[in-house]
Amino acid sequence: MRPSPAELSLHPRKSKSIDLGELRLEHGDPIGAYTFDRAVGKGGMAWVLLAHDLEARPIALKVLRSNRRGSGLVRFKREFRALSRLRHDNIVQVDDYGDIQGHPYFTMEFVDGRDLHQEIRSWKRLKVAERWARAEDALADVAQALGYIHRRGLVHRDLKPSNVLVDAHGRCKLTDFGIVKELDPEADAIVSRTLVGTWAYASPEQISGAPIDHRSDLYSLGVILYAMLTGRRPFVARDMAGYLSQHRETEPRRPSELVPSVPPHLEDICLRLLRKAPRERFQAASDILSRLSRTDLGDRDLDTMGDDSIPLVGREFELGLLEDAVSRLTRRSGGVVLVEGAAGHGRTRMLEAALQQARRIGIPAHSARLTPNQGAFKALMKIADDLERDLGAESHKQLRHAIRTFTEGGNRLAGDLRYRLFDGIRAGLVRLLELGPGILAFDDLQHAPLPVLQLLGYLARTCIARDGLPLLIVATVRTDVPTPTLRGFRDGTELGLAPLRVELPGLQDAALLELSRKVLGAERVDDVFVRHLLVETSGTPLLVVEALQTLRDTPERGVFDDEDLATEVVPVDSRVPESVREAVARRVRQIPDGERSLLEALSLHGYEMDVNVLLDAA
Repeated sequence: MRPSPAELSLHPRKSKSIDLGELRLEHGDPIGAYTFDRAVGKGGMAWVLLAHDLEARPIALKVLRSNRRGSGLVRFKREFRALSRLRHDNIVQVDDYGDIQGHPYFTMEFVDGRDLHQEIRSWKRLKVAERWARAEDALADVAQALGYIHRRGLVHRDLKPSNVLVDAHGRCKLTDFGIVKELDPEADAIVSRTLVGTWAYASPEQISGAPIDHRSDLYSLGVILYAMLTGRRPFVARDMAGYLSQHRETEPRRPSELVPSVPPHLEDICLRLLRKAPRERFQAASDILSRLSRTDLGDRDLDTMGDDSIPLVGREFELGLLEDAVSRLTRRSGGVVLVEGAAGHGRTRMLEAALQQARRIGIPAHSARLTPNQGAFKALMKIADDLERDLGAESHKQLRHAIRTFTEGGNRLAGDLRYRLFDGIRAGLVRLLELGPGILAFDDLQHAPLPVLQLLGYLARTCIARDGLPLLIVATVRTDVPTPTLRGFRDGTELGLAPLRVELPGLQDAALLELSRKVLGAERVDDVFVRHLLVETSGTPLLVVEALQTLRDTPERGVFDDEDLATEVVPVDSRVPESVREAVARRVRQIPDGERSLLEALSLHGYEMDVNVLLDAA
């Protein structure tokens, strides 16, 4: 590892000895299995030493300063624990932990090169094409590193050019994780809200002292990219107050206004990363790589997923709540989210949007759809299959055996045995969560048998509420059918925590107008059409989408009578599409004969009915 200019306080060729307080090291002195060469840097928390291993290979040692052994020891050990598990080509590798006469240290890969700050300054001498190529390569390298740590529930929190080293081959390596945090709100709530990053590169939420997640690192990457494109930072101030104001309120100038030759795609990426609101930025480092065509991930936006690419409109607020819940996992904060709505209101699509967000970040998600006639643990067997890929055959075998024992017992095991099963499943999940955050997702939770609800409640109480593990449970729930078994989920009494309840209402005029114009074109839609569509569908997204798809796919029918009657909707175009008709018919066929006869009578009436008339009809 090579220290940043901010850390350097000694000339590397003259620093053949070092005084650590109670200990003085001379060139050639042993430090465990290593031989001290010279001191190459000093920061506020630690010294950086160059040493050699038994095979004479250079190695960097980070040694905690004597005046930080009290306040900094916990943080120093946390840094080592977090980084020693990381193995990535774009991250400085950390290996061993040791102690030399009371001075803790750990070893790091030694990078023979310079930092990105110095690299950017040298680009001024390059031809324009080569400069942009190097900027794009550096952006991709850092994005790869960030994606890797974010998937493991880590946030760097101090991303800046001096903390990115460039080796002799031009490869960027992320370093100086002195403030990287396995964010644990229970154990270190104050630190998680403390500004520790450099003001010039800190995100608006970080410099404000608000809780942050991985999207804060992406903002800092945007500041770095701006510097790579223009040779200057987007904001310059004299003090923290000035930076706070600019990061929160001032829009950066477009890089091309300063350097006209800036490639448009790099400018677009930069400005997207520098959005003030985390929800408006790229939601994962993989999105950047996809835009650069450095990954096989498709560049699909969440607003065009599913339903034959019918745009996802009118759900921006609800989608933002889901994205935030998923993003909080990168600061190791779990929870429970219930996506609630009537039939046809898009619960499944919103769940898929949340899972898509998790995939973009790289957070593993295990999902299952529950059905009315499903066995108690059939869905969990599906999850067990998913766990096999992540935990290995042995762990999966133990989990499968526990579930099979329970199901073969007819789901009638006594309380102690049932919770023994729950403990087995929990143990498997804990092993998975040790590798990084995870998600359990269930579609149509109202169909879940009682044992499944008991298990999910147990996992929420123990893994999330008690132990603070980075587990997110997301489930969809219908609100137009009675769900007495879910009362304890909705009010949180079965979970040990308050769930986030995301309610999906029907679409209203503004959303219907936007959606209709996106699907049919502005020339085919006006306010009268939208009002008619609202009356016919009650704003139910399923019916709206089916109606618009029918009109889109049969353009010869036209929406309006003629040009002179452009506000008069032709009745034939408002009829229920066949696909909707069949979907409703399938549900009606599931209703018992007596109840179905009453439903048919009510449908003929078509309006609200007095309860006494209804009782007489029954």
